[in-house]
Amino acid sequence: MPRKSKKTEIKNSILKEAEKQFFQFGYSKVNIDEIASSVGWSKKTIYTYFESKKSILEQVVDHLLEEAMQVLNEINSSNKNFFLKIKDIWEYINIYRNKSKLMLKDIKKEAPDLFLKINDFSKQFFTTNIKKLIIEGQEKNLIRKDFNMDIMLAILNYLTLNLFIEDIFKDFSFSPEEEFDTLYKIILEGILIRKKIFD
Repeated sequence: MPRKSKKTEIKNSILKEAEKQFFQFGYSKVNIDEIASSVGWSKKTIYTYFESKKSILEQVVDHLLEEAMQVLNEINSSNKNFFLKIKDIWEYINIYRNKSKLMLKDIKKEAPDLFLKINDFSKQFFTTNIKKLIIEGQEKNLIRKDFNMDIMLAILNYLTLNLFIEDIFKDFSFSPEEEFDTLYKIILEGILIRKKIFD
């Protein structure tokens, strides 16, 4: 039993370091030697646990998606009102956007199958969790009902995923709060019931 625990510890240390380096330098600029050197294990040891650098990336992505779903579900099931839930979700997305920009650019180019998996996760999130939030807003008479929900969700998903990859704000010095407030006004206030905005 202790032996199994040690194996798990070694594997997790490799994944943690790989995740850190993928975030910092991008997937393509990290190699197995650098990961091995940082964790203090030999390259041979790493290949005992993982077939390749891509297999490490696959498990890193799986972990990140599981973590994201847990956090986003917690936000969605909280007792906060509609507006605060949307704000919390955006802030969480923005934190990960800043951390994972380089890694996601590389995944799109070097591992399109994994990028598709991330895209499918994002789509699923928007068609379930965000849809539920919008319906909640409609039931509370905060959001209009005269728009196509599927189109709205597709736009939000596309914008979110591409904000992760393309830093459209790189030439500006906007704070995350300014980005949120502006996108909130442009995207969401268009579906809010007008009198509620000014209440």
